[in-house]
Amino acid sequence: MSIPHNALPAAVKLRESALTAFKTYQDMKEGLNSAAAPTILGVAANYCVQLIDTKDPCLLMHQPMHNVLFLVRGEYNTRSTGVHAIAPPADLDTIKEYCRAVLAARAAAQVVPPPVTAQAQAQAEIAEVMAAAKAKAHKSANSLLIDNPLYREILARAHAAVTNRMPAYPTLAYFKQQEVDLRERVLLSMQRLDLELRLRDVLVADYEIALAQIAEREVTKE
Repeated sequence: MSIPHNALPAAVKLRESALTAFKTYQDMKEGLNSAAAPTILGVAANYCVQLIDTKDPCLLMHQPMHNVLFLVRGEYNTRSTGVHAIAPPADLDTIKEYCRAVLAARAAAQVVPPPVTAQAQAQAEIAEVMAAAKAKAHKSANSLLIDNPLYREILARAHAAVTNRMPAYPTLAYFKQQEVDLRERVLLSMQRLDLELRLRDVLVADYEIALAQIAEREVTKE
């Protein structure tokens, strides 16, 4: 995940400083300088508190911005007891409280579903009808239900009506587009009719030639 582009520069800088300090602490805690590691962790915690104080809105919902808070909190929780226990800083409660706020915001975002528009609802209903029709066709082994041109045309018109709904207040541009669409359909119908008429003329001509050839063969036989 990347840092959100609208994050405050000061918050981004403090986040990077806290993360760098925490990485340094991790490198030190198992090495020869392990005794100084808690001090570096305290530095990371101090940066985290300053980061919270920026009140950057991006800090609440963007994981790349607040992940260092959870890392620091988790490390203090892990080392709160045992031989290598370290004393938490006074400001650790601030970090814990903000982490709880982040978790609450995540839960609220998951509970509240996004609004469903009328267009999305209609598209879902069409998809459900198509799925049911296909399932019924497979059960009955009748492919004509899906391959029927009339069926496809009805679905195409229904889909177009859903995706290109009339606006609440039709504009001049809307009516012009409707006129263009109507002209295109009329021209397409005329071209199709012209093609069918030409095809009919060809078939009639072929039929007449065939009749003439048959008549000629009959005369030859006689």
